[in-house]
Amino acid sequence: MKLTAKCSNFNGCLLAYRSEDILLAPDAPLICPECEKVLSLIELEPARKSSRTLALAASGILAVAAGTASFLWKKPLRPAPFPVESAAPAPAQSTPPPATISATPVSPQSPALPAQTPAPATIAPPPPPLPPAVEPPAQTASEPAPAILPKQAEPRDPVTDKYRNLLLEKADSLKGLSLESRESLIASLEATRKISKLATIPVQFGIQKLPPTALPLLKPAVDSPDVRALLEKSPSPVFVVLGYADSSGDTSKNLTASQSRSDLVAAVLREKLPRKTPVYSIAMGSSHLPAPDKLEENRVAEVWLISP
Repeated sequence: MKLTAKCSNFNGCLLAYRSEDILLAPDAPLICPECEKVLSLIELEPARKSSRTLALAASGILAVAAGTASFLWKKPLRPAPFPVESAAPAPAQSTPPPATISATPVSPQSPALPAQTPAPATIAPPPPPLPPAVEPPAQTASEPAPAILPKQAEPRDPVTDKYRNLLLEKADSLKGLSLESRESLIASLEATRKISKLATIPVQFGIQKLPPTALPLLKPAVDSPDVRALLEKSPSPVFVVLGYADSSGDTSKNLTASQSRSDLVAAVLREKLPRKTPVYSIAMGSSHLPAPDKLEENRVAEVWLISP
């Protein structure tokens, strides 16, 4: 004999979501085998339910029979009247008639009357047991599956979308990176939630070291509370330094100048950030210029943060 139960944990249990019946032994705990939540008992098995119904019917019949016997025993019985023979009329005589011994003489053929005691009550035999009532199987309405609402997509950031695609194109053509570093950069770009610019550093062509006036411009990329909080998390953010050159002159020379700018700023940035923080240097040349109409404002290197 087993018990039938259901699980109501629709948020994390597959048995509850499918509204499946769970059969348990009578002494088993009411715990869902899938999510270990408390189960709701539904009904007994039909065999156990029928035997319980038969036992209840038999006990009801015996109770009715006992009440009838008690009622008949306590009720006094009225004895039936016994016929009395009247005395024969005496013949007319001049002498006084003899005295009558009894007003109700008993005929010599009649047997002696028994003592007037109440007859014992007869207990009627109990009626035959009724056949067990067959109950229709209980129809348990299955609970409707919870509606799964579509997850609302987060609003897209146009800057993130633009630079994700741009950096993915540049990552495929990088020559100074190993295959592992290139794949790591591509994975970070594809999984990023946001790409944001932290600093813009002016860099003159041909210099070998950043001037002291340029170092404070790196503070937002190094000492910002938001950046420090991201550096303590796992996975850590990725820094990308984009070098630019103005549109005057030869295209290949502009690409070389932009690479030197990005390498110079990336080297300083690696010194100020925690060890093993990914910093990538990418030459943009004279393409996608930050200020196409102003030559001097394009001789810069930008620090961008790829947030995980």
